[in-house]
Amino acid sequence: MAAPQEIAVVVGATGAMGQVIVRRLAARGLRVVAVARSADAVASLVASTRNVVACAADISSDSSIDAIRAAADGTVRAEPTFDAAHVASTVVHMAELPLDTNVQFVTIMATTMPFIGRG
Repeated sequence: MAAPQEIAVVVGATGAMGQVIVRRLAARGLRVVAVARSADAVASLVASTRNVVACAADISSDSSIDAIRAAADGTVRAEPTFDAAHVASTVVHMAELPLDTNVQFVTIMATTMPFIGRG
């Protein structure tokens, strides 16, 4: 039995960045569900890009969840997350450092995120 094809859901798919993301994911062979408020704009994107399915939905409405799920028509894998307790312990640790300690930045990310820059 063949493995199911991965599906990417891109919200804001008809915006400048969204269009680029949709096209790059589709070029990598993923099936892409392009979500946008404008049915006409998302239909135009679908017409110009292979492996893309249109989903006209406004994500400010809870009904969009059902519309996206129907368009995806496959298994939905939850986005990897991080444990809030670890974040809290990091903040507490930093608060306990001496005042003259120079902490320029802290990076917190889920360990299994498929793409850098998400989340």
